[in-house]
Amino acid sequence: MIKDKEGHLRAAHARRIALCGRYATKALEASVFKHL
Repeated sequence: MIKDKEGHLRAAHARRIALCGRYATKALEASVFKHL
């Protein structure tokens, strides 16, 4: 049961990181387009 909980937390953490990365790339693209 502990392993399942750890796996769930890890999946949620990975999802959060992916979401942050997506926002970061969007912000980066927006700043690049502003400079162009």
